[in-house]
Amino acid sequence: MGLQEVNKQLDSSQVSIIYSRLLAREIGINKDNAETFLKGTGLSYEQLSSLDGKITFVQQAQLTKNAREISNDPVLALWMGPKLHLATHGPVGMALIASENIQAMMETFVKYSSVRAQFLRMSLHITPEYLVVEIQDEPGMGDFHDFFYELVMSTLQYVVEEITGAPLNDGRYCFTHAKPDYFSGYQQWLHSPVEFNGQRNLFCVPRALGKIPSPYFDQTLLDHAILLCEQRLNEQQEELEVVKRIQKLLFDNPGKIWSLANVAKALNTSPRTLMRKLKAHDKTYKQVLDDVHKEMVVRYLMHKNLSIDRIGYLIGYSDASSFRRSFKRWFGMTPSQYVEQHKA
Repeated sequence: MGLQEVNKQLDSSQVSIIYSRLLAREIGINKDNAETFLKGTGLSYEQLSSLDGKITFVQQAQLTKNAREISNDPVLALWMGPKLHLATHGPVGMALIASENIQAMMETFVKYSSVRAQFLRMSLHITPEYLVVEIQDEPGMGDFHDFFYELVMSTLQYVVEEITGAPLNDGRYCFTHAKPDYFSGYQQWLHSPVEFNGQRNLFCVPRALGKIPSPYFDQTLLDHAILLCEQRLNEQQEELEVVKRIQKLLFDNPGKIWSLANVAKALNTSPRTLMRKLKAHDKTYKQVLDDVHKEMVVRYLMHKNLSIDRIGYLIGYSDASSFRRSFKRWFGMTPSQYVEQHKA
């Protein structure tokens, strides 16, 4: 799979907004100062406060960037992991709490992690020494890359330590990124040896710990939680199918103005049926269209020597003022402000 295709999958992925809401709380964001935290996302404080909303990978990455600038704390992700208590993860957290032992918890986390963050891909390998969770590396994450893998590692560590009741001192962590300047933060928050510049992102737990029973094991709760996780996985797959088909159509035909009726006809369905399928997954055609246009705009701005008006024309806007209004609605700033902010 090419990098461009990886980027498209990332940009269309969704994550529960609860993680950003907790991040905001930990760095002291409230209604009065939320503008800086929400800058460049197109989100409102009311959306951030919604109970179980979803945001895109692009919005999550921007919120993380804003949070790091606000907090001026390079190890933000490392100490946020223990803040994400098991209940934070919804039905996945319920399944973790109710699992029989540490190995079962890790198997559950690996299988259902995408229920909470669609771009998270993990696998579990068992060696003579370790239970090894590999977190798939996504090079298209940009500035969000290191933060994301730090957060996942510290979260996995917290899950294990919640069961053992002791620091995980004899595990192992491996990151694909280079050793950062703030390495002392790793030594403070990660309790086992850490390696950098690895070929894979790995979280390793001694195999002997795998059979440690969970004091919270509850078969009835586990069965219920697994059922909810399976339902959500199925819903995500259905949602991805219809959304991916629309996205592919739009990406393959840049500059063309696609109405809902045009898209429905190209997909051999009716507008009513297409609307119903999207609505079943809390999506509208306008949301999908906006997401595609936003991705196109960002890539044109960052990688093409094109004027703002020309970019608007390339994604189907014949009127420059309409495009600029849409841009402000998408990103919460003007095109020139966006370019200035992202020059680095």
